[in-house]
Amino acid sequence: MKLFFHKDERGNFGDDLNESLWQHYIPNLEKIDSTKNFVGIGTLLNHKLPKGNKIIFGSGYGYGQVPIVDKAWEFFAVRGPKTAEILKIDKKFSITDPAILLGDFYENKNKKTTKIGFIPHSLSCYYGDWKEVCNSLGIELIDPCLSVEEFLAKLSKCESVICEAMHGAIAADALRIPWKPIAIYPFIFDFKWHDWTNSLNMEYKPTSVSPIWHVQRHYNTKQHLTYQFKKTLKSIGIWSKAFSELPEIKSTQQEVDLTTLQIRSIIENDNTYYLSADNTHHDKINQYKEVFEKFNSKYILK
Repeated sequence: MKLFFHKDERGNFGDDLNESLWQHYIPNLEKIDSTKNFVGIGTLLNHKLPKGNKIIFGSGYGYGQVPIVDKAWEFFAVRGPKTAEILKIDKKFSITDPAILLGDFYENKNKKTTKIGFIPHSLSCYYGDWKEVCNSLGIELIDPCLSVEEFLAKLSKCESVICEAMHGAIAADALRIPWKPIAIYPFIFDFKWHDWTNSLNMEYKPTSVSPIWHVQRHYNTKQHLTYQFKKTLKSIGIWSKAFSELPEIKSTQQEVDLTTLQIRSIIENDNTYYLSADNTHHDKINQYKEVFEKFNSKYILK
């Protein structure tokens, strides 16, 4: 099967996890029925999926038009109940994001040497100098553009994490590390967060944090209006490779200080951390193992 997932040239932990996770559970995936696409981790279920036969194994809906589900789609699991609802499929397929399986196969050998980790969205790392903010707060920046191995090595050392990146929160929850959500930039897509958190009987209630920018570009009124229009399109999941990169402004030191103060307040005054219940976490992993058995019996153990 052809493993289908989004490949970010800058790197993205959640997407890149596809290559290692499926290799662990289905080591000969590429040798099984080459006529089908295997759609795993990611917000991939939209009108842009490849034509032809598809195996849906934990992906979620988002970033585009609702796709037409026909006989070419074979479901084993989807990310959550909202995906099942919008695709009009049986809710029995609503398990959770497959990255929960990190709690089953990732061997954490690291001691807890980091009190708090900070995981922004991959695009947020591009737009803002979060290293400066984290250094001033004495917390560990965990860039989702790191390799899977580097990302997990840093994450597993943390006692808790603050997450804008959803797969940062998913990985933390899978490894039983308490986490709390924040929303910084307008491109954060609430639907997928609610889809995942609902699958684990949690609610998504992020704390808003002011964005910061670190690339200085000067632009006129026309360019400014174009930027705002593109920004709106991106926030609702509409984007084109033909668009130029969004022009950013460089934050003043006062703006950086304000954002730093907001995160400090979250650390010092908000004691509410998220973590799915142990029994829910255990049950979801077992559900995926049952799904693997069904997949193996159909495609491998013929």
